[in-house]
Amino acid sequence: MKLINQDDYNNINKLYPQCQKDIKLCANGSEDAYLTGFRDCISIFNNLLDIAGDINGPLYYDFSRMDTNLNDNQVKKALGVPSVIDFVSCSSSVYQAMETDWMKNFEVPIPPLLEDGINLLIYAGEYDLICNWLVDGEEKGVKKSYGPLTFLKVHDAGHMVPMDHPKAALEMLQRWTQGELS
Repeated sequence: MKLINQDDYNNINKLYPQCQKDIKLCANGSEDAYLTGFRDCISIFNNLLDIAGDINGPLYYDFSRMDTNLNDNQVKKALGVPSVIDFVSCSSSVYQAMETDWMKNFEVPIPPLLEDGINLLIYAGEYDLICNWLVDGEEKGVKKSYGPLTFLKVHDAGHMVPMDHPKAALEMLQRWTQGELS
C-alpha cells in the first residue's frame, strides 16, 4: 500500500465537509440529495484511486475466470439460466441504476430482522472503506457476534474479500450456511 503525502491528505480533507453535509441531507430521502451526495462523496474515493494509481486494471480485480465459468453453457444449464443470457461481473447499467443507493441509510431495516430472529452476517475486508477467525489454524480475521448479528472483518482484504482470500471466503460461506458463525 502507498501512503499519501501531506498535500494529498489536505486535498482530500477539503472534500470531506461537503460529503458529510450531503450525507446528512440524504436523511430526507430526496433523489436529488442522493445524487448530489454521491457525486461529492465519490470524488474522495476517486482522489484516493488517483493517488494509488492503476492497482490492477480498470476494475481492480480480475473477474475473467468467473466470467468464463458462469458463461459456460453447461454451467448455465445446471443453474437454470437461459443460454441467451450472458453473465457480466460488473454491469455499468446496474451500477448506474444503484448509484443513489450508496447514500441511503440501510441501517433502518436491520433491527426488525434481528428482532425476528433472522441471522445476519455482515463481512468486510479490513482495507475496504472479539473472536479469532481461523482457517487451517491461521487467523484470517476478527469475528464479533451478538444474538443473530455477526460481523466478520477479514484481514488483508479489500472490497472483494472472495478475490483477496478465496479460501477464507469459502470457509466463511460454508460456516455461515451451516449455522456455525452466528
